[in-house]
Amino acid sequence: MRFTQQLYHSSKTWFSNRQIAPTTAGALIVLAISLVNTGLLLTLKYMGRTQSLELIAYDRAVYARKDQLIDDRIVVVGVTDDYINETGKINPDDNDLTTVLRNLLKYNPSVIGVDLYRNIPQSGRDSHLSTAAQGLRANPGEYPAWETLLQEFQNSNVISITTFASETSVAIPPPPTVPLEQVGFNDLLIDTDNVVRRSLLMGWHQDPEAEENPQFYFSLAMTLAIHYLAELPNPVFPGNSTINPDYLQLGETTFIPLTPDAGGYDQGDTEGYQIFLNYHSRYAVVPSANYPEKEIGIPSVSFLDVLTDTISSEDIEGKIVLIGSTSPTLKDLFSTPYSHNQDQRMPGVFIHAQTVSQVLDAALGHRPLLWFWPSWGEALWIFGWAIAGGTLALRCRSFWLLMVATSAIVGIQGISFHIILTYNGWIPVVAPVLSSLLTIGGMVAYQAQQAQQQRNIMKSLLGQSISPAIADELWKSRNDILRSGKLPGQKLTATVLFSDIKGFSTLSEKQPPDELLDWLNEYLKEMIEAVVAHGGIVNKFTGDGMLAVFGVPIKRTEQEVTEDARQAVRCALAMRQALDELNEKWQDKHMPHVQDQVIQMRVGIFTGTVTAGSIGSKERLEYGVIGDSVNTASRLESCLKARQEDDCRILIANETMQHLISPDLFMSKEFQDITNIDGQGFFIPFSMLNTDTMESSDRPQLEIESWGPRVLKGKDHKVNVYRIVGLVSNAEAQSTLDYTEIPKPTGTTLHNPPQKSTFITEPQ
Repeated sequence: MRFTQQLYHSSKTWFSNRQIAPTTAGALIVLAISLVNTGLLLTLKYMGRTQSLELIAYDRAVYARKDQLIDDRIVVVGVTDDYINETGKINPDDNDLTTVLRNLLKYNPSVIGVDLYRNIPQSGRDSHLSTAAQGLRANPGEYPAWETLLQEFQNSNVISITTFASETSVAIPPPPTVPLEQVGFNDLLIDTDNVVRRSLLMGWHQDPEAEENPQFYFSLAMTLAIHYLAELPNPVFPGNSTINPDYLQLGETTFIPLTPDAGGYDQGDTEGYQIFLNYHSRYAVVPSANYPEKEIGIPSVSFLDVLTDTISSEDIEGKIVLIGSTSPTLKDLFSTPYSHNQDQRMPGVFIHAQTVSQVLDAALGHRPLLWFWPSWGEALWIFGWAIAGGTLALRCRSFWLLMVATSAIVGIQGISFHIILTYNGWIPVVAPVLSSLLTIGGMVAYQAQQAQQQRNIMKSLLGQSISPAIADELWKSRNDILRSGKLPGQKLTATVLFSDIKGFSTLSEKQPPDELLDWLNEYLKEMIEAVVAHGGIVNKFTGDGMLAVFGVPIKRTEQEVTEDARQAVRCALAMRQALDELNEKWQDKHMPHVQDQVIQMRVGIFTGTVTAGSIGSKERLEYGVIGDSVNTASRLESCLKARQEDDCRILIANETMQHLISPDLFMSKEFQDITNIDGQGFFIPFSMLNTDTMESSDRPQLEIESWGPRVLKGKDHKVNVYRIVGLVSNAEAQSTLDYTEIPKPTGTTLHNPPQKSTFITEPQ
């Protein structure tokens, strides 16, 4: 346990001492989340949790795939409802089957497969055989029709069937006296959802009454294909594969047996020698929609037509013939990937024909078998799509762009799945899609967590409340800002606002500590909200004093610097209004400390160069703003403390004033003459909104009083100081011009005689 803790702390220290580029860190996170999700999905796949969805996706893709053109090497002789209605026999009896075999043999077929049980005699009247009858060992001599049929089965190109035992049925043996090399099993592999997607090519059957070793059989379809291939001008024979001697090879094609997790399967039953059933088509013969004058499907003729010998030699000669039931009445129907409902199920004899066609195409090089990847290939495929999804989530900064990209990546996977299936490959599609989505979700969750963490870091680095606009700007530059774990120092042009409560020391002595802090926090809450609402940053508190900055920590353009100065003035006016409301509220509550007086405050505003950045160490780090501009704002706030004409005195300097009016007006002689006179009042157009959105004549007027050049503590030269009197309407400003002096606030003394207010207008 101690070693584990030491290892954890050592690794944490190692990583903390190394700076990793954001792109590298993001790539590592994508890799980590992708590995976790891939492992999770492989586990789910192993547990069989994705198989049903994979099989559904496969069925939809097979259904959408184009059918193959007609396979004229094969013909199905189907026992249809016409035969049942004409003869009254549910199953062909031995006499009818013998006649059909003789009629077919005279047309020289390549091979005939009889997908009808004849281990016992058949009268044709019973629709189903009992379990006892299926196991009956009848004597052919007692049934002349059956004995005659068995003689037809002796033909070397007639293949009969047997069925292996299963959990729900007993084995059905082949017809007696038939050579084993002319017997194939007709068992179909039915998945848990009752759909046939695989073919069993070889198997072993153990007769419970026999003591010898299990008997090896090829399937009916495989036996028919082997006979057909052996009779070609260039015969093809089965053999051991050059890839693996345990695999079957026909021609140049190796029949690779399925593994438990092949394709979309998860721990599937692979007993025997199985391959994927690569369907030829969904129909019997129908016209082709894609190839005019051509047909698709597998040809068929009626059992009744063969029985009455109304077929031509072209239908049979040289072909593989399968005899079986195609009537819905006989219920030898199975669901396939084409079966969207019960009416679209396929007769078993046609499924055998599909397998024959697939084996022939593979052996002759016409169409490959359905291939699949090994487990490691599927794992890489799933992992690759997880990486792709994570990379998209890492790169997409917009939510809607991420949604579009996510839809695109899922669409690409679906298209890839269809294309690969078109080229006879079955690969997983559900697991890769889930891996992409899970990784995208993981990356989104990670980025959200990182965003919150980075916001917290930014907040701790700044050490103050910030406006949403500044937060957005900081967020855009967060990687550069946070790379070193601190905000780097930089010179910025900003507007500094310093505020303080007049006589706070005296007020604080009259109150208990808890009441004092409650009252102070109520006051500061309103002031902070005013700063944040106007795009500023509350940098620090000095007891009752507050330092706010407009224009940090992102470098500003000249136009933005001007707007920062105006925002600072607007903020000060909002503070004045908030203080008036607080005073009224405190008076109504009869708070002891404000019974005899109103609370007054002073605000100093200065625009200039500051140095901003993180100050301190890892143990104590804060965002600091230092420089002469900060000191000047503080000196403006404390300038001539006794000269408090209103409850919230707002003083600004020339450096801020020049951003409230145009440069031409600021440099004009008219303005310079007025501003050099202490007590001279004037009006300038000003709005609490963005001034660029209003005509100059429609804007409210900001009344300003010049205090003339003043010596501020710590400054070597005089500073032109102005008091922001207030914001008035254009009409109120016009009426003020009728007075010879600015009204004198009660209880205050002007150091200089008041001057007549005048309008300052933009030069023409």
